[in-house]
Amino acid sequence: MTAALKLSEVSTVAIASVKVPKHRQRALRDVSPLRDSIAELGLLQPIVLTPDRVLVAGLHRLKACEALGWEEIPAVVRQVEGLTAELAEIDENLVRNDLTVLERSEQLARRKEIYEALHPDTKSGKAQARGANKAQGRDVSETISPTFATDTARKTGQSARTVQHEVQIARALPQEVRDAIRGTEIADSKTDLLALARLEPERQKAVAAKVASGEISAGDLLKKAVHVSQNTGQVEWYTPPAYLDAAREVMGSIDLDPATSEIAQRAVKASHYFTAEDDGLAHAWVGNVWMNPPYAAGLV
Repeated sequence: MTAALKLSEVSTVAIASVKVPKHRQRALRDVSPLRDSIAELGLLQPIVLTPDRVLVAGLHRLKACEALGWEEIPAVVRQVEGLTAELAEIDENLVRNDLTVLERSEQLARRKEIYEALHPDTKSGKAQARGANKAQGRDVSETISPTFATDTARKTGQSARTVQHEVQIARALPQEVRDAIRGTEIADSKTDLLALARLEPERQKAVAAKVASGEISAGDLLKKAVHVSQNTGQVEWYTPPAYLDAAREVMGSIDLDPATSEIAQRAVKASHYFTAEDDGLAHAWVGNVWMNPPYAAGLV
């Protein structure tokens, strides 16, 4: 029986003794570039194990060293289990540079589920209640965890807004749609993924099939698939290019779009713009203004 390792101890362990959890036994990216790097420079960062040698982080490193024929590998030991172990794995994945936008969004969406399970005080309803209490001078002196977006932004170096957008992608796209576009150019295009996420579910499936077949490529999704019809109930409305061209011809330029989104700006290309998060009504409007109002039924 393999002896348990001591906490915080960096040890050399037999690769054959490392236990990979079932949820980690998935298809990996090609580890040959990592294998070649390790062959040249050595293993710069040990894998992470529990005291009982269960892998917490470093599956790619483990497989790369195994491919080199190594029988042992450096490992650092941490006492983590369950959701905490999965959170540690996700955090390590998020700081890697080889994740596609789709993969990162899936990791972020799962991180949000885990983080809010471990820190229920950060869920939106409770966070809003704390904000209201604070504004009214009530006691909110208890220790409060950072929100998911704030904590994730600090650990990944992304902005909180970027984190929220990328979570939206995974949450809005069903598994079958994500699987259909996985490995395509669009899987690494945030603009196209956000556009796809904002379609109705049935349209998502139809567009994903066209992406998988090569009929729609990165950069084409907004033009070919995202236009929605008036009075569909959708707040997001992407103006046909002919209308934008006519507006530019009349005005000479579009200096400001005060009610827009990052996706829409791929076509509008205003010099300055405000999204819902910016609250366009709180800013001055200067120059030639283009504004396409929401077409959802019932809005005034």
